[in-house]
Amino acid sequence: MTLAQKLQQRLAHRRLDSGARAKHPLLVRLSPLTAAAALAFLGLAACAANPFANEPVVDQAAPTAFNSELEYLKALNDAGPPQDLQVIVLLMQEYQTSNRRAEGVALFTELLAKHEGELTPPQELVYLASLGVLRAETASQVPLYNRIGWVEETIEMLEKARSIGGEDAFYPRFTSGLVYSQLPESFGKAEQGRADLEWLVENRAQAPQPGLMRTVYAALARSYLTEGRTQDAAPLLALAAGEGSLTTNFSVGPEIGGAFHPPRFSAIEPEKVYLVTGAEFTEYYFIVSDDGRQLISIDAGTTPAFAKRAYDIFKQNVPDAPPLTTVFITHAHWDHIGGHRFFRELNPDVKFYGRSNYKEEIALMAAGPETPAAWFFGSGFDFNQVTKYRPDIEINKPRDVTIGGTRFELLPAPGSETPDAMYIHMPDNGLLFVGDFIMPFIGAPFVEEGDLNALIEAIDMIADLQPRQLLHGHEPLTANWPTPERLLQMQPHLVWLRDETLKRVRAGASRSDIHHANLIPPTLYEDPQSQILFLVMREQVINRLYDQSVGYWEADLTGLDHLGPSEYGEALSRYFDLDEQQISEALEAMIAAGDYHLAERITRWALASQPDSDRLKGLQRRAALGLRRKYQAYNPFKFMLYSELANAPAAQLPAVDAAITQE
Repeated sequence: MTLAQKLQQRLAHRRLDSGARAKHPLLVRLSPLTAAAALAFLGLAACAANPFANEPVVDQAAPTAFNSELEYLKALNDAGPPQDLQVIVLLMQEYQTSNRRAEGVALFTELLAKHEGELTPPQELVYLASLGVLRAETASQVPLYNRIGWVEETIEMLEKARSIGGEDAFYPRFTSGLVYSQLPESFGKAEQGRADLEWLVENRAQAPQPGLMRTVYAALARSYLTEGRTQDAAPLLALAAGEGSLTTNFSVGPEIGGAFHPPRFSAIEPEKVYLVTGAEFTEYYFIVSDDGRQLISIDAGTTPAFAKRAYDIFKQNVPDAPPLTTVFITHAHWDHIGGHRFFRELNPDVKFYGRSNYKEEIALMAAGPETPAAWFFGSGFDFNQVTKYRPDIEINKPRDVTIGGTRFELLPAPGSETPDAMYIHMPDNGLLFVGDFIMPFIGAPFVEEGDLNALIEAIDMIADLQPRQLLHGHEPLTANWPTPERLLQMQPHLVWLRDETLKRVRAGASRSDIHHANLIPPTLYEDPQSQILFLVMREQVINRLYDQSVGYWEADLTGLDHLGPSEYGEALSRYFDLDEQQISEALEAMIAAGDYHLAERITRWALASQPDSDRLKGLQRRAALGLRRKYQAYNPFKFMLYSELANAPAAQLPAVDAAITQE
């Protein structure tokens, strides 16, 4: 009896009745934190579903490049059944994006056996579904005489997961729908798979996050195309970002710039405080004063056009809103002040409040790249608009301001991201607008800024204020750090990481050495709510601390020379005697092994000396697509950069309640 058969036999005795299911809401809808993982059950069962269809599905030799995310997630899963189901899903996703699916099948099988008797029904469901997906994706590697049995065992695993969740649970129908819709007719599951996909579209409001639907749209579009329904397939393919490999809320493109969430208007407090998200890269908050005669905005967006878009969305939903009279600026970054001109045109008497040291941040940005990445802010971005920002009222110490009967406290804050941070506190409402103080990059990664010690200090300041709710400058921050309590949970882990990183820097470790150490605070294993957030921040914290602690001569001798891609590219051909064909074959092998970082770097070298090579450009694009797929779960900035490098826009998803129709 195979281990899979033993698992099936064991699970046959563990069906849940409907009452037991009701106790496990995660079976139906995973937590908001889990939503950030994008639940990446991608490219299921057939090469046609694989976003890298021109690459072999067969696992290659072990990759050369270190995968810090994979090692971190393996450590958490090995320590015990994760309470945050996202830790399981992301581990499966890393095996997919690294082209190491067979290795993933082996590990997930071991984890199910190792944790036998410890798993809760939600944990068991996710482990089984993840294993089922990886098995489906590796079916082509199984010898032909065993393949039918392999697929049948996989189906049984998915059915067991489905029995745990129940027929109305989104998650198990999602996994089985994507797999079954691509199985040959002989397995008798194609009709059920198609029905599942249509059910998922009809019930997309149940999805843990909107981006998860991209894979469903892609699978359903493929089904429509086989029936010749091209008009029905077209809008679904657009939402799936063409290749069906994305499960992220993020969108990006040369015209539209980047956004973190589909368009959404919501009332944080009815008839008082409103949010417009998804209008562009940053969020817009609008506050109606207590006397109903004045409107206050928090921040001014990236461009005048984006500011107008957000304001128009607000007015469509609050048509009787009073005129805008006040704008509070949390910090003077590109995406928080670039649209100021629109608000001044809307009302020439509008008053902007900002920190008195705002010029420090503008000067710092001006000294760096003018446009950090063209696709971040879209084609309408103009840095000159940023430099023209001037607050009417400068704040250099705590100040109480009352606007139309609504009381605000303007609080200069520790400069964790920028030196001109200011919190806007509404003490009577329990709301605190904190800007981007805990952006995981510890300042924008394009410029020399950010202060981890100030971030740690800022957490204490926020905790002392005791707000009911924190409202950040970007939607993922608000979703993951909604309260001071969540910040206080994360704080000791950041302190540990700071101290451990600096200790290694002083001992002469290179940046790469520190990342390879897979640093995990011992206390993190007992804090499941912080585990994925720590992973999201870890790389950036190490990079920022290393950058601020080490000069341009680094421990591994980086910086001692001024060699660039052109020299390395020339060396490949002149000294290693490699021609374009040989370099391309090596790059193909790297991509097949999931060594996307290595492939993308070496392709840059080769293109520097062979800039007209279409083959090398194509390989760079494939490497960039692999990297954007990987980082859609962890790093929106990398997602946007790699999308731009691959020239692969990701369409913005419609609002959850919007009809899905062809444009």
